Order: sequence, then C-alpha cells, then structure tokens
Amino acid sequence: MSIRRSCGISDIGSVRSRNEDAFCVAGDIGFYGVADGVGGSPGGDVASRIAVDVAEAFLRDAFAGMLHMPGLFREDTSALNRLMCSAVQKANTAVYHQSIRVPALSGMCTTFAAALFREDQLAIVHVGDSRIYRLRNGVLDQLTEDHTLAQEQFRRGLISHSKLLECDYRNIISRVIGIEPNVESVFAEYTVQESDRYLLCTDGLSNMLGHEVIREILSAEGLPESACSSLVAGAIQSGGFDNITVIAVFCR
Repeated sequence: MSIRRSCGISDIGSVRSRNEDAFCVAGDIGFYGVADGVGGSPGGDVASRIAVDVAEAFLRDAFAGMLHMPGLFREDTSALNRLMCSAVQKANTAVYHQSIRVPALSGMCTTFAAALFREDQLAIVHVGDSRIYRLRNGVLDQLTEDHTLAQEQFRRGLISHSKLLECDYRNIISRVIGIEPNVESVFAEYTVQESDRYLLCTDGLSNMLGHEVIREILSAEGLPESACSSLVAGAIQSGGFDNITVIAVFCR
C-alpha cells in the first residue's frame, strides 16, 4: 500500500504581520514536513524555511543513491528512522551555522515535524510543538508529544491534564532546531494501513481547534485539499492568532 494523495496550506492568520511557518510536500519521495519559526527570535521565517528545505534536499540525495537497492526498507526496518535522524540533524546544523554566520539571525530557531513514507512504512520525527496526527477507523491519535515546559511538568506528575490545557507554560517550547550544534529529537515508526489519514500541523492550528473538531474535519472531508482548507478556515474563525500550516496525507 503506497498510494497517497496530499496537500499543504500555510496561512498568515488574522493577527501576525508575517508568516514564519514553512512546509514541504514532496509526495514523489514520500516526505512531508512543517516548521514553525519560534516567535520572539530573529529570523524565525528563515529558520523554518532552511529546516524543511535542507531535510528535503538531504532525503532526495539519499534516495537517489539507493536506486540500486530495491527492497531495502523491507529488509532493514530501521533504515527509515536512520534517514530521518540524519535529515533532522542536517537541518539543525544548517540553521545553527547560518545563525552564527549572520549576526542579524543570531539565535534563530524553529520547531520541526516530519513524516517519511516508504511502501507501508512510516517514520516520523519532531522537535518542539508542531504535531502529527493519524486518523484510523474514525479514531484520531496524536502521534507526537509537545516539547513544552507544561508537557514536561505533566509528564513528571507536577500538574494534572486539565491544568496542562490551561497552563501558562503550554506555549514555552523546551526543544527547538537551531539553538545548539546538536538537536535532541524524537522518532517513531509505524505501519501504514489503507484509509489512514495523516495530519501535520503547526500550533496555529492545534491551539485554535480542539482534538474532536480536528477529528470531525479529517473524517468528513473526502480529499486532502478540502480537509486542509476546512482546517485552516476553522482556525481563522476561532481567532487565527498565529500562523497556520497544515499538511494532509490520505492513504488508499
């Protein structure tokens, strides 16, 4: 099962003066990524663009070198994860070095969430609070866990789940791409099933629309294009306080 239809949309929202999100839809190599330049840091839009572009370029080169190795991903189930690990590190290095070379961009950083499909395998990676969801058989699962101060306090049992949703720390990001020479990212692998639907998004969507609303929209829309449009429209109607970026990938 390797047939996918996808779409990506980015919108400035209703409040911000510029869009610091970036995304990549590279369906020919099965790569999809979103990045959200961290507000308050210089060059957030530059950081997010570098991250997705460098990751895509690395993966294109890697796959070009694997044309003589058919079946690699069936034989080596960790190959996708290794590729994603290298891609996110390359992205981090590129952002970090650019921030050092250009004084005006010093301290720039970004979140990053990406998915890499190959045959019936899926590898995901994320840094920060951009998210990846999967809709399967009507059930929406959040496949990533936000790297925020509030989430870390919840994980340690310091606050309850209800407090997590209201906590002032929920928007304080604890991990980003570009601040340090190396990045601590989280990876996971999944087996893709027919009719799975995947959503990658920045927090401009997830902070505006609740879990159930996202599930309803992903379930109701027949095409990724209409799903993306409805999700962005819903986020704007709910306030549109941040840039909004979404990628929908429908498997069949």
